[in-house]
Amino acid sequence: MPDVLELQFSYLDADRAQVRCAHPLSGERRQTLTPPFDPAAVRGLLQVLEKGELARCRLDTEELVALRALGVIQEGRLLGAEARHRLIGQRLFAALFPAAEDPDHNVRGALEAALNQARAAGEALPLQLRFDRDAVNLAQLPWELLCDQDDHLGPASDCA
Repeated sequence: MPDVLELQFSYLDADRAQVRCAHPLSGERRQTLTPPFDPAAVRGLLQVLEKGELARCRLDTEELVALRALGVIQEGRLLGAEARHRLIGQRLFAALFPAAEDPDHNVRGALEAALNQARAAGEALPLQLRFDRDAVNLAQLPWELLCDQDDHLGPASDCA
């Protein structure tokens, strides 16, 4: 079984968190994470993901504006579930795994190395997310939707 890729989240301040990535193949790397969604968008996204239909959600004006800005609501309608999940997952992925020049901060490089190792072994990559007690707002995000392009990194993908 491949080694676990561990991601530890802790807040640096109200607008930024630190992600510590650890994997035996790439060692430990750290980077700053700016959450990809503002609080109104998170509230709206959680409702939309839970209810599945716009009519069943109780979205306030701020949440509606945030969801329209994200592209989750277009022309007064929710994107289809698959497109919605992909959009959310890609935003999470871009925030969590940005390209970085500095090897000590290249969390994306650590992910790619770990995925390559797992694929070579014909296995899924165990991905473990841990959140400090103060990172509740980050923990509530739908990390299971993580995807790069069309590949989901959650269940039924190369990550477990």
